[in-house]
Amino acid sequence: MSEQQSDLFPEFPPVSREAWEEVIKGDLKGADYTDKLRWKSGEGVAPLPFYRREDLPREGPQTVDNRPGWSLVEEIYEQDPAEANDAARRALSRGAEALRFHLRLETLDGMLGGDQSGLALRGQDDMDRLLEEIDPRKTPLHFDAAIASPAVLAMVRNTLDRRGTDLKAARLTLLHDPVSWALEHGRLPMEGEAPHRSSAALLEAAEQWGLDRLRCLGVDARIYHRAGASAAQELGWGVAAAGEYLAHLGEEGLAPGAVAPRIHFCLSAGSAYFIEMAKFRALRLLWHNLCRAWDIDQPPHAFLTAETSSWNKTLYDPHTNMLRTTTEGMSAALAGADALVVQPYDESIGRPDDFSRRIARNSQIIMKEEAYLDRVADPSAGSYYIEHLTEELAERAWEHFREVEAQGGLLKAVEGGFLQAAAGESREERDRAVAFGKRVFVGTNHYPDPDGEAGERAAGRGHRTVSVAPSEEAPKPDPDRLVPSMAECLLEGAGMGDLATSLLDAGRQKIAPLRPYRGAEAFEELRLATEAAGRAPSVLTLPLGDRRMRKARSSFAVNLLGCAGYEIEDPIGFESADEAVEAVRDAAPDVAVLCSSDEAYAELLPAVAGELRALENPPLLVLAGRPETVPDPDLADLFIHARSNVLQTLRECHRRLGIAP
Repeated sequence: MSEQQSDLFPEFPPVSREAWEEVIKGDLKGADYTDKLRWKSGEGVAPLPFYRREDLPREGPQTVDNRPGWSLVEEIYEQDPAEANDAARRALSRGAEALRFHLRLETLDGMLGGDQSGLALRGQDDMDRLLEEIDPRKTPLHFDAAIASPAVLAMVRNTLDRRGTDLKAARLTLLHDPVSWALEHGRLPMEGEAPHRSSAALLEAAEQWGLDRLRCLGVDARIYHRAGASAAQELGWGVAAAGEYLAHLGEEGLAPGAVAPRIHFCLSAGSAYFIEMAKFRALRLLWHNLCRAWDIDQPPHAFLTAETSSWNKTLYDPHTNMLRTTTEGMSAALAGADALVVQPYDESIGRPDDFSRRIARNSQIIMKEEAYLDRVADPSAGSYYIEHLTEELAERAWEHFREVEAQGGLLKAVEGGFLQAAAGESREERDRAVAFGKRVFVGTNHYPDPDGEAGERAAGRGHRTVSVAPSEEAPKPDPDRLVPSMAECLLEGAGMGDLATSLLDAGRQKIAPLRPYRGAEAFEELRLATEAAGRAPSVLTLPLGDRRMRKARSSFAVNLLGCAGYEIEDPIGFESADEAVEAVRDAAPDVAVLCSSDEAYAELLPAVAGELRALENPPLLVLAGRPETVPDPDLADLFIHARSNVLQTLRECHRRLGIAP
């Protein structure tokens, strides 16, 4: 610090770390703050409550090739190509800067052709309709097409060639990642074939057609996040996937320096705000390390696409998803993402409507036009906290990368089940946190909306599929020049079904899949079961005794049991056990919850339990407290308290009330 700077605020003398730690130690009554106040994030790092200049991992910010600004990408959900074109042009007229289309191709055992979900591209005419009045030189196009990417590229090339569009200027991104497809579907695309054969074909076509701005080697790390992996694992395995491209395509005779510029990354942006910022920044550090390891003297820019997380979105109280997507998008924007997809808040509960798409789009527009987040290359650079997190995440991710390399690379780690087992451990840790209410989903496992219903929305989830069957007379692609010959076949009348067998087969190369899920699913299943039962169980709280404790515990009970969709009546209180029992006789609830102080339970529980068990249809008796606070715990059917496994408790309630899961 210069002498001039040091004189700016002489009334604020510097405070040493030791002085801060003494104050914290006093406040914690001697406890070690590095243990007591450490955030167990579940993301592979455990941040401390404060950081100082000396915690910077190296001198100066760690910005590595971060660029200001990002492209606002809107995903198009329509299945029909003509409708998708209308939706795309409408999105562009309302502020979107880039477009993304989703489609998946798979072959079922014994099935000819394929089964296609998402955008229905059956043949060349469909792509012509999709891109009508859309210029990929001005509007970047992202195709989340996975193993169908070679066929999609062939279609796009034909459409642009027919128009006379300069292919060199076309801005195209294909999210083609054979390993993530295998993890999603539980098998490799082709029987006995190297999984990156189609990757090499994409590179060869890009060079032949002069597609200078094509990014065709995708690292789809979303699969790891969606399956419950930590941020450090998502990074480490994503970098391992990039390394897999360099290794396998090198065996095909392609130089690392030619492969690296075609690689791009797609990551989920979760809700751990600062950790997510550090995650995107750390990826650039890891990419540079990887490129140097492959003797790439000038590492190309690591193109990062961020997509707001699907893991933490909820069916119930779905408007809370708006808050989640906004903070997630902001963390990715501040961390230097090149393209950002903010999913509509209702994307997890069915096809988004115009309102939810508008909110998703406008959240990015506000970040750009009102918050000016696109004006600075790396706003978080120099923050002691974020710089330290960036370095720590990069170190943990590199450890995961090295573990995978020790297995023989990502593909070997997947085939042997190593990666799936590691993701499973992280998933179990997350699920435990959700079950015990330590990881909160507002509106689902905490503070539920008593009037919320989601049965109809849940039934409408998922991508619709179409069958794409081959025709006998259509020409078949030449595997030695896969993508160009696909383009020729399409012009001669071949459809997606005719190309499918060149991209995947119905072989049985089985691997353990990674099942994407949402963290709130287990609680949602309970509430959906309540809806399906046709009548929500009735609950009556019985607040007795100490007014402060009975209120606190009745509120706790309302919150907990409300997560299962029960109808709850919560009186202000009762003057005696007899009055509470009389209320149970009148209301005839399915569940009665005794709410009082620990000291009062020894007398109240026997009195209330004896009377209720004498009823013709006694309710399930729940005590809001711990079992050890009463002499005879068997008098209560269930106990609920701050350390309860909420999910297990509600499942037991369902079982005793005869509600099928």
